[in-house]
Amino acid sequence: ETKAAPTSGPKPVAEEQASTLSQLMAVMSKNSSLSKSSKKSIGQGAAASKSQAASPKSSDGLTQIQLAKRLELHPSTVGKRRGDDDFAEWSLGKDPDGVSWEFNPETRLYRPLNRDLSELL
Repeated sequence: ETKAAPTSGPKPVAEEQASTLSQLMAVMSKNSSLSKSSKKSIGQGAAASKSQAASPKSSDGLTQIQLAKRLELHPSTVGKRRGDDDFAEWSLGKDPDGVSWEFNPETRLYRPLNRDLSELL
């Protein structure tokens, strides 16, 4: 028995895989550059909307972070205590100028009870 010489048939597997891999890498590269530009434009849009959002005026009160710095506390400590009945007395004991503070849930700001805010800024 003699075997017939192979005729030109399908591409060898390694050659076919290399071609597929090359195509895949080209698609991934294209998608990666699109993804980067999309992320950049999304980030710019978020920054723009953030800057357009109304930020509280310093004359309205202090933010939790601002009051925490003033009282030399972590902001989460101020946040945990703000609903306590003795918050004004507690804040009075922590404030360097002896100021009592109250939290306004509508504005989400802290206002002094026994002083004008403008005196403290």
